[in-house]
Order: sequence, then C-alpha cells, then structure tokens
Amino acid sequence: MLEREELDYDRLAGVFPTVPLPAALAYDVAGEQLFTYVNRKMDARPDISKLLGQNPRDVMYENHRHHVRFMANVFKMNDARLFLKVVPWVYRSYSARGFSLEYFPLVFPLWAEAVQQCLRPDLAGPIVGFYQEMVNLHDRFIEASASPPEPPPGIEGDWEQTRAAFLAALLAGHQRRALQLSESAVSMVDEVRDFYLQVIRPSLYQIGVKWEVGEISVAHEHLATSIVSRVMAALYPRFLMLEHPRGAAVVCACPDEHHEIGPRMVADLLELDGWDVTYLGANTPAESLLGILEERRPRFLALSVTMPFNIDRAHALIELIRGRGSVVDLKVLVGGQAFSGLPEVPHRMGADAFAGDAREAVVTVKEWGAELGPRDDEPT
Repeated sequence: MLEREELDYDRLAGVFPTVPLPAALAYDVAGEQLFTYVNRKMDARPDISKLLGQNPRDVMYENHRHHVRFMANVFKMNDARLFLKVVPWVYRSYSARGFSLEYFPLVFPLWAEAVQQCLRPDLAGPIVGFYQEMVNLHDRFIEASASPPEPPPGIEGDWEQTRAAFLAALLAGHQRRALQLSESAVSMVDEVRDFYLQVIRPSLYQIGVKWEVGEISVAHEHLATSIVSRVMAALYPRFLMLEHPRGAAVVCACPDEHHEIGPRMVADLLELDGWDVTYLGANTPAESLLGILEERRPRFLALSVTMPFNIDRAHALIELIRGRGSVVDLKVLVGGQAFSGLPEVPHRMGADAFAGDAREAVVTVKEWGAELGPRDDEPT
C-alpha cells in the first residue's frame, strides 16, 4: 500500500499571506460577482470540455459556488490550514470525476483576477497573494492527492465481521440484509452504542472514501445513507422509553448543512446516556432553532458541521445565541468533519467544546458534570 503523502499544514500555512478581516468580509460580500466573473472566463476557454472531462458545465458552476463560500470561511477565519486540510480531497474527488488536474492552475488565477476587479486594491492584495500561493503549490497538492485517503476509524472488539457484512449490504443496496444484520447484532440497549460506533460509523466512512475516489456514484452514496437512516430508525424503539434524568438537550445540523447521520448518531447516543434529546435534523434555520432553544431551554446544544463552507453559518448561529439574552449562557458543543484535524477552530467560533465523534460528544457532556444537571423548570 502506498504511504500517505501528508501536507505539513503548519509549515505550508506560513507561506500564505494574512488576510485582514475587512478583506475577508469584502470577498464574502462580492461572492456572486466573483462567481459570475470566473464562470464567464472559464466558459470562454476553447479547451473547457477537455478540462471538465465528461462533466456538464453545471457541475463546474456548483463547484465554483462552493469555492466562493469555502474560501470566504478560510479568509474570515484567517487560517490557511483550513484550506490545506481540504485541498487534497478536492483534487482527488475532482480528478476521480474526470476533471483535468490542469483545471486548478488555470482557474486559481481567474479567482485572483476577479478579486482585483471586484475589491478595492488595498483589500484585494492579500487575497490575490493567497491565490498565487495556491498556484505555486499546485504540484505539491497533486502529490498529496495521489496518496490514499485517511484510513477508517479502527474497529474495537469482535465487530469486524459484522462491519464488513454491513458495508457490503450498503454497497449492494440491500436494505433488508442491513436490517437483518442490525437485528442480529443488537439484542440489548448497550449494544446499540457499539453497533453505531463499530459498524455504522466506519462503514459510512468507507462509503465516503469510495465516492471520493470515484468508485461509487452520488446515487449509491445516497442509497447507503438512506439505508443507514432506516436501520437507525428501526433500532430507535430499543431505547425510546429510557429515563432522562440528565435533562434536556437539542441536537441538529447547522443552517444549510444537509448531512444528518452524524448529528442523529449523537442524538441517539446522548439519549442512551440519559438525556431528553430534541433532534432537529439537517439544515435547521437559525431563527427557528433559537425559538426551539427558548421553548425547550436545554442544558446544551450539539451542533454538527460536515461541509467546510458551512463553518461561517455555524459561527453566525453561535453569535446569535451569545447575543440572545434568554439563551446567552447555553453551552454549545460543536462537531463534524468540517473541523477534521483543527479541533481548536470551534473554540474560535465561540463554542464551549469540540467533539470529534458521537462518543466524544457523550464524554464531553459528562465532563461538564453537575453544571448541566436538570433544572426544576425544565420541560418534561
């Protein structure tokens, strides 16, 4: 097996210029203009079809929209490591879908041109310099993307055979087989936790990797996720009637975040641990969430962010919470793949803690201890 080609994030981050907050905010505001400029320039290239492989231009447009949102997050957080953590995945997944790797050193300068066109010179300078460094590191990014993705989480105990069979069922789209495996593997409430962590979590990680390297389609990934959702729904009655002595909690994905298996797993494991959980699912609008928080008055909110371009949505939500008198002291626990390798970023966003997975979420809340005990006025 090939050795993983790692980027030295801390060292490489030092070559990128500092982006002042006013420049980052100006970039964010000009996002639609930047997006339109780059699309127009790329559309005019005579070799555009070759650069995109077999992909329609709508795929490029969607990628460009994600790029603007993601880079706005990078600039507002002023943390090049956030970019460096994502770029091997971007190169790998684009290449697996037929994009030429020459697309990147051609499109990066266009973003710089767009910035020069749309932002004042004093604001544009640092961002233009950032894009130039992206071009300079192109070959290094190719090397990093050519290595295998990170290995899946390790399996504990005697779950490997079940995990392998469950993954095979997901890949084959065999919902009944997946349900049968969960039924036979989980006979007691405590085994739900292990099935989630030792079977579902690593299986979904492998599904994600297979999509990343082009072995399965988006439809296959969605099918696997749908099957997992049904399996989790079938297991839920096992702990539906448990007592909730610890008090109320709210769990959801941040606004515009459509990945919900992770937060659902957190919600279920917290409920197994004795919390009365209100699970709101994916893409919860900020004001609606604030209404639930004021109504339920939970001891904490667990917030999930999977896609890096949604970090600013989560940050804005936390700022809303900190500014709302009725919930200003609410504990906020943040987790999700968006912060992989950068656990300090949620703290910079105003969160009280970061959890790398559902098990860490339960442990973290326990460590908060008696402070999160039930209140006399807590809803039942």
